[in-house]
Amino acid sequence: LGMANSLQGLGELASRQSDNEAAEKHFRQALRLYEKTGDLLGKANCFQSLGELAFRRSDNKAAEKYFRQALNLYEKIGNPLGMANCLQGLGELAFRQSDNKTAEKYFRQALPLFEQIGDLLGKANCLQNLGDLTLWQLDQEAAEKYFRQAMSLYEQIGNPLGKANCLQSLGSLALWQSDHEAAEKHFRQAMALFEQISDLLGMANCLQSLGELAFQQSDYETAEKHFRQAMALFEQISDLFGMANCLQNLGELAFQQSDYETAEKHFRQALQLYEKTGDLLGKATCLKKLGNLAFSQSHKVAEEYFRQALSLYEKTGDLLGMANCLRSLGELAFRQSDHETAEKHFRQALRLYEKIGDLLGKANCLMGLGDLRMSEGLRSEAIALWESALELYRQTGNKYSIGLACAKLAKAHTGEKRAAWVREARIAWEAVGQGYLLKTLDEISEKG
Repeated sequence: LGMANSLQGLGELASRQSDNEAAEKHFRQALRLYEKTGDLLGKANCFQSLGELAFRRSDNKAAEKYFRQALNLYEKIGNPLGMANCLQGLGELAFRQSDNKTAEKYFRQALPLFEQIGDLLGKANCLQNLGDLTLWQLDQEAAEKYFRQAMSLYEQIGNPLGKANCLQSLGSLALWQSDHEAAEKHFRQAMALFEQISDLLGMANCLQSLGELAFQQSDYETAEKHFRQAMALFEQISDLFGMANCLQNLGELAFQQSDYETAEKHFRQALQLYEKTGDLLGKATCLKKLGNLAFSQSHKVAEEYFRQALSLYEKTGDLLGMANCLRSLGELAFRQSDHETAEKHFRQALRLYEKIGDLLGKANCLMGLGDLRMSEGLRSEAIALWESALELYRQTGNKYSIGLACAKLAKAHTGEKRAAWVREARIAWEAVGQGYLLKTLDEISEKG
């Protein structure tokens, strides 16, 4: 039993150091000893740890299997803390797979168990998870409420790490709302706490968030500086997942600046790291981005990347990733004048976006279907679809997309109606701060 406990401790240490291979080896060695001695609690703890490892490498099927095995054992021995932790793990797994209804069910099952045993930390973690979930569902008011409830508990128990994570979540919420001033304030408050407790992972995540903020503001120089600072910290703590995410960010940055060679280099470097860690979701995202990169150069290559990514998203059960790939395949078919295939993919993607409540994705599909109708000479149907998309874009507050829909509607009209749509597009795109977009509006007005 002492050997088993020591092996489990070594596994947890290796896990914290992102040495997933060593961690799994130690957990499996401990599991065999616990099975030999009939220690159900030790066995359950090992299953839970193996589930967390599988979750980290995006092996969702294995993660669910281990969490359920652990949950069954915790229920058998009457361990409410273990049960709550497993339910929370299953909730996080469902959330990753865009199954928000199931995720919420598990989080709400875990919450009363944490309350029952007086585990304020577990309760706070649950509330933060509910905040992340409601933020994804675009219920920003509820998300903020959960984040602030969680933060209050973290402050009550003197947990600076939890408080810092909540501040970072509040920063992400503000970034989602395009409230850049509030986002920066929260990220910097979180950063100060992470520095205070010497949490290098938290510091790296904050720097990455500050990079994303600068990226949204089109301050590419500052964005790159923060991404590289985050990258250095991820390298210092050997966090391959964080390194891969930073490389993806740098790839997006290069792509936005039309430096396609550098973008491809970073995406391929990130892909190698995701493959090394066994992160299927990260690998799928990289393949999708390589497809985006190839889109304007080779439809055949782009389609191959999109289909590879789609296969991985299907394997991990990521509905959002599947929807994004199907929409891209629809756009690809549209470019190739294969309207039947384009419509099929747009509608497949639309159903998935509706299932997970993704308003932005749903709007993008409606825009694609509107483009199809316009190319077929069905102007009234196209306008109706674009107007439906615009209403959804307004709900999300996405300024770029609002401007895009208004620009399309402007092109579909003449005279005062065109001028009105151009004015709304200009207001939206002035907030984005991209000069080339405003130049496009000038060209539309000249033709009006």
